[in-house]
Amino acid sequence: FVYSGVWQNGEMQGKGLATYVNGDTYEGTFVAGMPQGEGLMRDSTGEVRAGDWDKGDLIRSDPEAAAQAMAEEQAAAAEGASPGSPDAADTISTEMQPAAGAADTPDSTDTGAN
Repeated sequence: FVYSGVWQNGEMQGKGLATYVNGDTYEGTFVAGMPQGEGLMRDSTGEVRAGDWDKGDLIRSDPEAAAQAMAEEQAAAAEGASPGSPDAADTISTEMQPAAGAADTPDSTDTGAN
């Protein structure tokens, strides 16, 4: 699991990008660690779902946004870029929960190495 974004009280909060162990990614808004509000889910099979999310469930689909994301992925693949990858200079990734005292900081990083 990798998350690029803001941690608050030990949970994903606000805009971010989560890449899950199974290869799925969610890019959008998180509330209390769950996809909430506008976002885009790319699953490991290539399906793209976009729209409004509520506690991790897609409640209003936006097929146009999903089609646009798929077209952008195809264009990026044709250019050799990784689809759905933010510019590395814009984010810091974390593979674990942030360390104590870092829970309310944007782009906290804790890789567990001490």
